Amino acid sequence: MVPVAPDEQTGFGHEREKLFCENARLASHIAARFMPYVPPHHRAEVMGEARLGLWAACVKFDPARGRFSTYAAVVITNTVLHWLRHYRRHVARELSMETPLTADGKIALKDVLSYEQDFSGVEVSDLLRKTDADVLCLKLAGLSQKDIAARAGCSQASISRAITHARAELAKML
Repeated sequence: MVPVAPDEQTGFGHEREKLFCENARLASHIAARFMPYVPPHHRAEVMGEARLGLWAACVKFDPARGRFSTYAAVVITNTVLHWLRHYRRHVARELSMETPLTADGKIALKDVLSYEQDFSGVEVSDLLRKTDADVLCLKLAGLSQKDIAARAGCSQASISRAITHARAELAKML
């Protein structure tokens, strides 16, 4: 269905805005359920995606089909899940040797690995197996081994082994 622009002919513009304002807390509540799975610096994006989902629900809602809040909850959840899938596939894996490891940004991954080797332009995924690089990227993003295991669908012990293997491989390169 193509969204209809709010105008004087349709009369839905003010109703959509009213629905959006009345259900803003619903979007915040649904977004809050996903916060444990997202690093703190991406939490605002989750809130924004939830609001976009709420607006999409306002635009596409058909009152003849049921209650708005029920429909909006499904649309908001699906929108946030779609963003999370994109985040896991693309954003969480974008880690370079220049990525800061500390909150103040003074120490980068290349600083920890070696002072003698030039790691500029080298990606972690070029140095390690794909699974080890993914696990290491998520660990450096601030997730616990338990959270990484939940995302990967495996045990915490296997995540611990992957991190140990990744450290050993990186130590060999020093």
